Amino acid sequence: MLSAATPLLAAFGVSCTLTIGVPGCLARVTVCRSATLLVRPGDLVVVAGPRGAGRTTLLQCLAGMRPPTAGHLRWRDPPPLRVWPSGDLAASRDRPVRALAEPSPWRDRTGALVLVDDDATSPDRASGVRARVANGDAVVWAVRASSVDAAREVAGPGAALYWLADGWLRSR
Repeated sequence: MLSAATPLLAAFGVSCTLTIGVPGCLARVTVCRSATLLVRPGDLVVVAGPRGAGRTTLLQCLAGMRPPTAGHLRWRDPPPLRVWPSGDLAASRDRPVRALAEPSPWRDRTGALVLVDDDATSPDRASGVRARVANGDAVVWAVRASSVDAAREVAGPGAALYWLADGWLRSR
């Protein structure tokens, strides 16, 4: 039996690289280098950064939707394989966890890993995220922010805040 202290997600030295462009003119861009995160039940981890910093790409790697180009990921349960728009989360914050996902046994219990991608934050969206954390789920919430101070305001007290810019994920 796993304890509540067992991480739902452990990311060690994860790098995410994208190939962008058109055939004949392609480039590889590393949007995140050597990211390390441990996410446990009840954690709120906010990954913030400016537009185009790589927040969505990082979430896709953490969800198992995109393989990392370096490092490794370990999930306590099967990978989520889904990143939620925060509007869906806020609209369904009073429903059971299973209402948010395709049927999956690990989502039907407390302690689920929920990954949320958000370009615009609002009080309703923040309350939906915080309700999930209060219920014992772990939320990795990617938000667009123009500065670390703006991100800190969104994250609120008790959240682990990471700033993603220039390809580096830094704890703030």
